[in-house]
Amino acid sequence: MSSLDKSLATFPEATSFIFPLPAIQGVGSSGGLSAQLLDYKSESIEDFNAVKTAFLTALMKEPEFQSAFSSFSANAPQYHLTIDRDRAEALKVDVSDIFTSLQASFGSLYVNNFVKDGRVYWVVMSADAQFRQTTSQLKGIYVKNADGQALPLRTFLSADPTLGAQTIYRYNLFTSAAISAQLNAGVSSGTAIQKFAEVATASLPKGYGYDWTDETLQEVEAGGLVTYILRLAVAFAYLFMVAQYESWLLPLSVMASTIFALFGALLPLAFISSLNNDIYAQIGMVLLIGLAAKKAIMVVEFAKAFHEEGHSVQEAAIMAAKLRFRPVTMTGLCFILGVLPLVLASGAGAAGRISIGVPVFAGMILDSTLGLLMIPVLYAAFQSVSDRIRRFRKKDAIHKAPAGSA
Repeated sequence: MSSLDKSLATFPEATSFIFPLPAIQGVGSSGGLSAQLLDYKSESIEDFNAVKTAFLTALMKEPEFQSAFSSFSANAPQYHLTIDRDRAEALKVDVSDIFTSLQASFGSLYVNNFVKDGRVYWVVMSADAQFRQTTSQLKGIYVKNADGQALPLRTFLSADPTLGAQTIYRYNLFTSAAISAQLNAGVSSGTAIQKFAEVATASLPKGYGYDWTDETLQEVEAGGLVTYILRLAVAFAYLFMVAQYESWLLPLSVMASTIFALFGALLPLAFISSLNNDIYAQIGMVLLIGLAAKKAIMVVEFAKAFHEEGHSVQEAAIMAAKLRFRPVTMTGLCFILGVLPLVLASGAGAAGRISIGVPVFAGMILDSTLGLLMIPVLYAAFQSVSDRIRRFRKKDAIHKAPAGSA
């Protein structure tokens, strides 16, 4: 994109824009950020175009953006027609008749419908193309006054050359200009959205604003959901184990072991500049929560069974760790090797595979080493607390029991 942009910039005869396709086909026309610059005061098109140009210039000064552009322009050559309303009134010509004559000749005017062979056809009136090319052709257009006299339209009109917008767009009823901003390499869309908002607050004058559109709008609306999804993933995993172990404390040893997997996933995101905490990495973290919890359950389940057979907490933890070391290690090793192709991905779509593969790869390595050593320790700690609470409640129940009761 950068190479093409530099090559096309050598042609002064045209303005060129290079942009990627949207990540979700059909949602917008380009990648990057998409927004609509809005004129809330409905001022002149020239003022709006000046604000748009200044805003794009401010965006281009920020290191997060590679380019920022808009297809809106107010440089199209036009004629501004002025009606002499006093003369029209003096000559008994209705101003609405002047507008109708202009529309029917230089634009198009709907007349009526007619039915033929069971089909409805529209009747639309317009002058032939050769008779609506120049302002001098206004001489051939007449309008009748209240007395029935046909007067030339040039009697009431003056045409002045000017510049304006070829098409004026509306967004939520306000005059708008579509803004597209492409990001530099290594800049996440979340960071760019925040910077875009800061630039808009600092550079847009009063009476102007913006609204997000396309993929950016979807991202902004769904941006707060990621935190809730991660919380729900942890909460549901914990509640399922509470029901399985019939204990509120023992599942905490399993959930605490997932911290090592998540910490391992965050390490490459913090130290590798080409990686971002994007949706791919966050999906990988949800995956790690489930897999790390599954590995911990394989140890805790057997330790709990040994403890219920009469072994002490420490003995049960050591016995379970020895018995389940090989299957837990094999599970982690198989997953690490399975994720390796994502880490080494290349070609089209490699960025997404690397973004999800590297955090999961690093998180599972740390969980399969340090996390595996800590699972028996965490079990012993939480199981000891659970036993103490159970013994305390049992003693308390004995003290509160009435005398002579069995």
